[in-house]
Amino acid sequence: MLSLPVWALELIDDRGHRLNFDRSPQRVVSLAPHATELIYAIGAGAKLVAVSAYSDYPAAATKLPVVTDAGHVDIEQILALKADVAVAWGSGNRSADIERLESLGIPVYVSELRHIGDIGRTLTQLGRLLESSVLAQQVRRDVETSLTRLAKKFHTRSPVRVFFQIESRPLMTLGGPHLFGELLEVCGGINLFADLTTLAPVVGIEDVIQRDPQLILVSDRLTDLPTLMEAWQTYSTMTAIKYGHLYDVPADLIVRPTPRIVAGVEKICELVDRARRD
Repeated sequence: MLSLPVWALELIDDRGHRLNFDRSPQRVVSLAPHATELIYAIGAGAKLVAVSAYSDYPAAATKLPVVTDAGHVDIEQILALKADVAVAWGSGNRSADIERLESLGIPVYVSELRHIGDIGRTLTQLGRLLESSVLAQQVRRDVETSLTRLAKKFHTRSPVRVFFQIESRPLMTLGGPHLFGELLEVCGGINLFADLTTLAPVVGIEDVIQRDPQLILVSDRLTDLPTLMEAWQTYSTMTAIKYGHLYDVPADLIVRPTPRIVAGVEKICELVDRARRD
């Protein structure tokens, strides 16, 4: 009598940890907004039983229990939900929480997307994990094809210096390790603070003025956005302000490494191209 094949899967996460599964997880917890989006993008949203704070896309995610708050993970709630895997963020979740979940028998796939190519790779990995490989591969192809198209159109054009403000007090931007720099390269842009080695460095306004951006982007997530946009106008010696190239942008389309990043890059390319004409 023939025995039925046993389902088994081995994955290596972005920590380099080897995870082994003898069955496909059916109750998934997302510990980061980008992980939530990626899981929905591959058609596996029905397997999510809880999500992280700020998981606001797609709308269905907002109806699920939230198990993180300001970096803290509610481990007791995750256990009560009988989760059989968690998808975490290396830079956003505390290693102590990840280790605690693992010690309690809940495997954790840690994602750390630092390059554009990591989006497609992670879609593939999650597709394998959640038995949604066909859709995951289609979404990956769509993302990569779109970004290639944009790069062919824009990346060889004259470079534009870009400053992206993600916080106001203190003034923060995105540094060299963040994939924002690669997104800019697609458009022929240059991250003004690409030389800084932290993910989200604090910078001084004097540094911004000295480096003289041709384009300033401000996160639409900032609560004091109108005041900030007005305040930038006082620095009229900067090229970006002189020529009126100051814009608020949908931060989630830029900083979250998900398929929606294509829309973010399209917006960036439009604004970079507008700035290079002056």
